This record gives sequence, structure tokens and C-alpha cells, in this order.
Amino acid sequence: MDDKIIKVYVVGGDNSYTRLFIDGIKIVKDIKDADIVLFTGGEDVHPGYYGENVGQFTHTNKRRDEMELSLFNEARRSGKLCLGICRGAQA
Repeated sequence: MDDKIIKVYVVGGDNSYTRLFIDGIKIVKDIKDADIVLFTGGEDVHPGYYGENVGQFTHTNKRRDEMELSLFNEARRSGKLCLGICRGAQA
């Protein structure tokens, strides 16, 4: 196994996500330092982002959507791997 430390930038969520990682993973505070950008769970991504209507039980956070979309675009431009959990995997 490679001894390289994989650096992960966590978007959204809280520090409880750090418990998911095993040895060889380091949580970083700056997206520029990350190898992987992890988008966490929470409210639904606004369905308008993927061409759908808001459902009766849909709960969104437009401010979070805009911030995370910006971070996603930054990560992709930088060639970083993006990983989504629940909400983070919607778009």
C-alpha cells in the first residue's frame, strides 16, 4: 500500500465526518491543499439545479447550494477528485 497521506477538504457537515477516515487520511482546512473534496449531507440541493420542480417535502438551502456549487467548480478546475455523501451526491 502507498504510504502517501491523502488530504481531504470537507464541505458542509461538522467534524463528525472526520471519524469516517482511517490512517493515511488528513483533513485539511484549505481546499487548495486537498487531494479530495468531500461534499456532505444535509438539506436537499434545490431541484432547479438539475431541472426538476420543488416537491412537497423538499427542504433546501439556496445559500449553501450557491457556496457549494462554487467550491465544486473550483475543485474541478483544479483537477481535484470530488466525493458526495447524500446531499453531496445529488448534483
